[in-house]
Parts: sequence; C-alpha cells; structure tokens
Amino acid sequence: TTVSHELKTPLSLIVAPLRSIARQELSEENRAHLAMAVKNTRKMESLINELVTFNKIETDQFPFYVQKGNPLEFIARSVQSFTEAARSRGLHATRAGRASRRHTSSSPSIALSPPASSAASSS
Repeated sequence: TTVSHELKTPLSLIVAPLRSIARQELSEENRAHLAMAVKNTRKMESLINELVTFNKIETDQFPFYVQKGNPLEFIARSVQSFTEAARSRGLHATRAGRASRRHTSSSPSIALSPPASSAASSS
C-alpha cells in the first residue's frame, strides 16, 4: 500500500546509516545504543508489516488465524524495548516472580520504579 511505502522508505534511510556505523569500531556503550536503535528499527518494520496485514484483513484479502502465545512474555519483550528510555528518566524496570505459591505460573511480573537511591531520598 502507499502508506506502507511512505513509512518503509524513511525507515530504510535510517537503517542504512546504522549499518554503516555498525562496521566502525565503537565503545561498548555506543555499541549497545546502536544495537537498541537497530532493534527498534526492526520493531518499527514489524509494526508497519502488521499495519499492512491489518489492512488486508479489513479488506478480506488475508486469511485470519488465531495464534497461541504467552502475553507476559510479549509484555516483557515490550518493556525491554523501553528500558533505555526509562533509565534516562531515572526509572528502573525489574522483573519478579509471583509471590504466591497458589499460582502455578512462574511467569514474571514487571515493575517500573525509581532507582533505590531516588526512592530513599524521597521518603
């Protein structure tokens, strides 16, 4: 579709310089930032593809199927994408197991909180 083309072209223009930068020697910190940028461009490409698929579903041009999955794993991956942005705002994302033994699932829960030094100074 035209919309997907209009979104994918600028995305390609972002990815190309990132690949060029990846071939250079970088500090660990800069390499981690670059890896996050590349990961997020892949996520954006995936979202564009989902938009195209959604459009096909709405126009009855795509067969619909139900897929099983673990929503907590999906949420954990999504939160991981925002870890750097949260950290830059003084927040810290943590994952913790369930506190109650009555639950049979060992899937993680996710909490977003200020770093320990900020929490202590605000009390």
